[in-house]
Amino acid sequence: MSDVCELVHVDTKGAEFTWVRRNGLRGNVELRLDRSLVNLEWLDAWDNFDCCTLPRICSDHHPLLISFSKAYGDHHSLFRFRKMWLEHKDFLSFVKDCWCSISAHGCPLTVLQHKLRVLRKALRSWNWEVFGDVHHRVKLDLDALAEIQNDIVASGGSDEKFAKETELQANLNDSLRLQEILWKEKARLRWLSDGDRNTQYFHAMCRARRHRSSITLLQNNDEVIDDPLLIQSHIIDYYADLFAHHTDYLDNGLVSSIIPSLVTEAENSTLILIPSDEEIWTAVKSMDIDSAPGPDGFNGHFYISCWEIVGADVIAAVQYFFYHGQL
Repeated sequence: MSDVCELVHVDTKGAEFTWVRRNGLRGNVELRLDRSLVNLEWLDAWDNFDCCTLPRICSDHHPLLISFSKAYGDHHSLFRFRKMWLEHKDFLSFVKDCWCSISAHGCPLTVLQHKLRVLRKALRSWNWEVFGDVHHRVKLDLDALAEIQNDIVASGGSDEKFAKETELQANLNDSLRLQEILWKEKARLRWLSDGDRNTQYFHAMCRARRHRSSITLLQNNDEVIDDPLLIQSHIIDYYADLFAHHTDYLDNGLVSSIIPSLVTEAENSTLILIPSDEEIWTAVKSMDIDSAPGPDGFNGHFYISCWEIVGADVIAAVQYFFYHGQL
């Protein structure tokens, strides 16, 4: 019923089961009966939302508390390589011209990192100035098609107007296809086939996935942090300390003396061999192209589609790592 009414279940934090019936240890029953449901308009209206359970007091149900607010602070969108860019006829030539024009010096790892950083900035501008907003393009194509069709109804048709209508229909279908690619990529739905055009559903799944991956509460010992800026600061401090070099650490050889070595010298020699160009390309082709991109925003789609352009630098960086053993 919730699917028919286009309602989305909001993930609930806290107790896994919201209803209990206590009848001794063997007769104890716990079920998930209570849920928070929202429609698509509500998802669009609020940037941050959260649902959690409260303790049971007089009822056998856990109360649900849902909180929501507008975006806080400055929001800087992260760069993400978009699959739809590959549909543009000038995309590969733009990447090639940009990549080849970049002058970089240093070790291959530094060169690759610098080129990706420059290309990322260039693609941001290209997406805004050349590719354009795909949602705005759909709206313009819809308006243009509606205008020519209304003109045909009002003043009669002609070969020229019929040809214009066919052209605008093709343009709209192309824009809708790009919009579908974008929303499907954002929603990360793998089980829908191409052509299942339901951008409203994709939008809902994208918002729901974004909510599931958000952190609205964080428990630090006995303290519960709910301020977004404090949560961000705590996470940064935690991982900065976790990955920092601690001078009080001393390798006493206990691990190597207790855990036996299961890799022979011959096997180890094979494992540390410098990978060939073909082996690196095979590894790249085996990447899950729809998986989440790395911190730089480039995913498998980019490396596979643009391998003839960036492949030499990627190979040099990988082989440098195997030669020197450092990133």
